[in-house]
Amino acid sequence: MNNPNTSMSPGQSRGKGLPHMRTSAARGFTLIEIMVVMTIMLLLMGVSIGVTNSWKAQKLSTEARQLSSQLAEVALLAQKDNYPVEVRFYLLPNEFGDGSSTAMRAIQIARLTGYDTTTRRPQYKFLTEVRFFEDDIILMDTKDYTSLCSVEPTPAGEKDPEIRGQQRSYRSFLFLPNGSTSLPRTPDTVFTLVKESEMTSAKEPPPNYRSVVLQPVTGKATVY
Repeated sequence: MNNPNTSMSPGQSRGKGLPHMRTSAARGFTLIEIMVVMTIMLLLMGVSIGVTNSWKAQKLSTEARQLSSQLAEVALLAQKDNYPVEVRFYLLPNEFGDGSSTAMRAIQIARLTGYDTTTRRPQYKFLTEVRFFEDDIILMDTKDYTSLCSVEPTPAGEKDPEIRGQQRSYRSFLFLPNGSTSLPRTPDTVFTLVKESEMTSAKEPPPNYRSVVLQPVTGKATVY
């Protein structure tokens, strides 16, 4: 005979097991597990930031080396052709074209061929296309870090190329046939490249920047 006190229907047996199942399903993460996940996330964020900063620094280094190499080539060209060669840095608005931030964003090389008999303005033959600095890289617009900022911009002439729909003013200097430049003999001329998006002060460069130092007398350029 079945004992009524001990007999249990299948439905009742399953019902008693439900609280235990619900407790297991509702179990959350422990404090240790949460701390492990947070530690991993912080490590991944640190690696990501490090990679991003390294990439930005690499972009600046590449642009600085390219500028230094281009200046060296121009110095040799002036000596080879026995003509002064001009290095122009065009003043352009930011990428949105709203004119709120004008800076030296592009470079072009031109050879001095003579002077206009009427206006006495120098005449040039352009030897290269206009080359824009990569991304949002610019020459820092303060004479303490970019010596050429002490030079007054030259207004665009009638025969100057159109850049982004119009002719642009520029700052420039010459490499001379004797290997020197038209820049002041002392101190050395500095060109500091920065990413405009990282600028927080008009007087100080951001943590990531690169400088090209040009010796005005010898025409030698070095990247720092």
